[in-house]
Formats: sequence, structure tokens, C-alpha cells
Amino acid sequence: MKTCLVLGASGFIGSHIVDHFLSDHYDVIGVDVMTVNRQQTPGYRHYAGAITDELLQLLFTQNRIDTVVFAAGRASVQASFQSPVTDHQENVMAFLQVAEALRRYAPSAYLMLLSSAAVYGNPSSLPIHETAHTKPISPYGFHKLQAELIAQEYATCFQLRISALRLFSCYGEGQRKLLLWDLCKKMEQPGTLELKGKGNESRDFIHVQDVASFVFHLATNPPMGFSLFNVASGMESSIREIAEKLVENFDPKRNVDFEGKENTGNPDNWCANIEAMKGTGFTPAVELEEGIRRYARWYLSL
Repeated sequence: MKTCLVLGASGFIGSHIVDHFLSDHYDVIGVDVMTVNRQQTPGYRHYAGAITDELLQLLFTQNRIDTVVFAAGRASVQASFQSPVTDHQENVMAFLQVAEALRRYAPSAYLMLLSSAAVYGNPSSLPIHETAHTKPISPYGFHKLQAELIAQEYATCFQLRISALRLFSCYGEGQRKLLLWDLCKKMEQPGTLELKGKGNESRDFIHVQDVASFVFHLATNPPMGFSLFNVASGMESSIREIAEKLVENFDPKRNVDFEGKENTGNPDNWCANIEAMKGTGFTPAVELEEGIRRYARWYLSL
């Protein structure tokens, strides 16, 4: 039986990754500052608390861990502007601790860093390739890029197997923030739905199920050395289009409007080149309209 360690196991993406590995007959160890109601889940053990050197030493010396997924840290551009030091500690220093623990105790394990498209900043052309220049425009983006450099350092200098996954706009059931969640909450109030931004901004949305599936796909055949992947659908969709598709699942007669202001630290347009991801034999499976329907059903079930 293989074992996967998921750091940030109680978060939106981390919890879906845990579910995927468990469904494919892995033992899973989860670490998160949040507790989780999985005590009766076969094959799962949870450690509630922060990532520390002592905890990592315990986990790596007491278990034969095959795969490590770093899904911990903050995932908010706005919060990174408010508390850049905290963002650096959770997204950079914590990952450095994990890479160092791998070097010391489990050099044969495979490590995946969940990074972000925020490392690119405002792209000069689309679709954007992994080889494009990185020009972050937020502390969050800079910190994800620093974590990627640590990943490359440890893979190059210590012959570890580490992949950085640059996630674009991940969404899905269980996500309680960002566009779809905000829009669903606004649907509970009468009148026109007003959202931040201008509406013509675009994003490359990928369902969380596809993210978890790709993480598992890589774990079954880990690349050697350092590798880098855009994790997206490869399709550009406007924020207005996404909002209107979601509203159709609630009340098609409701109007969607935008405040007309730019969102600081967020790029205007996104679309990823996903040839590297496809080159591993993986293609996203959840179509956008289906993913939005799933999200609406989940929200209405709360």
C-alpha cells in the first residue's frame, strides 16, 4: 500500500486530493491547522496543527511516504497585500521546511507544489506557456515564484523529484470564496447582481476534480528532476460569461452588473497553454457548463 502526505488536507483543493488518493487505495496522511471530520475514514490519518520541522521529521521517519502534496499556505491575492510577511511564511518558508525534510528523511519521495498562475503577472500574449517570463504583480505571486525556485533548487542540487503545478482558476464543490461563491450568496438577495471588476476580464477555469485527477496522474509516474506544468482547461472564458452561466441555474431573469473597477493584483486576461500537461497523457474531463451546474447543485444543497 502506497502512502501520500497531503499538507493543507482540509482546504478546498487539498480535501479533494485526499478523496482522490483514498478512492484509489492509497493510505493518506493529512496535515492542516483545521481539524477534519475523517476519524472513521479507512486509510486516513489526520494531524491538526501547523507544519513544523518536528512534525515533518516524525512523519517521514515513522512512515514510508511515496508522494507529498504541498497544498498548504494562503491562497488570497488580497490577503497577501494586507499581510505580506504572513503570506511569505506560509507559502515560502513552510515549503522550504518540506523540501528540506524530504532531502533529509525521504529523498526517494515525489513532491508536488501547488503553485499559481499568479507568477506570470499580466501576460503579454495568450495562451501563456510555462516558458513565458514571470512578472508577478502581487506578494502572493512573488511568493509562489519563490517557492518554485526552492523546488528547482532542491531538485537540481539534491536530485529530488519535484513538480510545480501552476494552477489557474480552480473551482468546484466545496469552494466557499471567489466568484461562484460570491455570486451564489448575492443570488439570495433581490435586485441586480453587482460584482467586482469590469466583467470583460477572462480566466481559464479548471474543475477541482480535474486538478485532483492530474495530481494523482503524476503520482503514478513521477517525472524525474524538476518539472513545471500549467494546470488549466486551455480555454478562455470571460467573468461575465461565467456569471451568466451560473445565474441560469438559479434565476435566468436576474441581471448581472459589474462595478467597473480594476481588481488590484489580478491580471485582466488568462488562458493557458496546457501542452505540457497533455504531454503526460492527461486531459481535463469536466466541461465548464457541467462544472457550473455541479457547483449550483452543491450550493443549493447547503
